Amino acid sequence: MDLGSNPSRGHHWRLRYRLSKEQLKWQNQTSSNEAELEELRAMMSKMKQRIENLEAIAAHDSESFREAGDLNSIELDFEEQEEKIKKENQQSVANKVKTKGK
Repeated sequence: MDLGSNPSRGHHWRLRYRLSKEQLKWQNQTSSNEAELEELRAMMSKMKQRIENLEAIAAHDSESFREAGDLNSIELDFEEQEEKIKKENQQSVANKVKTKGK
């Protein structure tokens, strides 16, 4: 194929190649972010289970836990945190798209 005879055709080919390359890079980053998010979800699930176990222990041996501190003073809203992280990630991707488009 002679790209030199039609400069427009060569330009389109390079543009498609560049876009394809950028798309692959973005997909790899997205996959990495999704893997990290899944890892965080698994960790959060384990933390929830651990907290439930500690609450059960505290209910059974409440005197020891009163000496250590009040469990009710610790409030963790995992779903709220996950939603916050998701929104931050979406904003980050949107910012990167805006930056790349300029």
